[in-house]
Amino acid sequence: MKEKAFWSSIAGFFIVSLAGTVCHYLYELSGDNLLVGIFTPINESVWEHLKLLLYPVLLYTAVEYFIYGRKIQGFVYSRVMGLLAGLIFIPISFYAYNIFTRNNIAAADIMIYYISVVIVFFIGAERIISGKDNAWNKNKQAAVIIAGLILVFTVLTFFKPDTALFQP
Repeated sequence: MKEKAFWSSIAGFFIVSLAGTVCHYLYELSGDNLLVGIFTPINESVWEHLKLLLYPVLLYTAVEYFIYGRKIQGFVYSRVMGLLAGLIFIPISFYAYNIFTRNNIAAADIMIYYISVVIVFFIGAERIISGKDNAWNKNKQAAVIIAGLILVFTVLTFFKPDTALFQP
């Protein structure tokens, strides 16, 4: 199982990176379809770009779970911990480099995204392989976290606070 978790995380990096890249353009290509906008960025804000990580990771994790993750206690929780770390990394690193450069650099933004994908799968795989989350109730906790994330992201797609995180 540990070897499967390792190789699945490697594959996950490539699949989620590609999916996130494609998703960046889906809202515009859909003719600004609001249903598509729930799952993909509707503007160029940092908040909306977190969807590029969130939904591809959740989808990949669901597929992994049904292929082999059901046999691993705490599998989903381990991946969700990695996901939360990746979601936190994006705005912190974006605003940190903007403090110094006072400018958005597209290459830096793209690199931040790919590093966040590495963080998700590195932390998730490390936790799975080490058995840190080796308890069945952890997956129930993960389900609550996932439901909360989906709810918050959906609501804030339509009702954005007037803060920098939500400004294009």
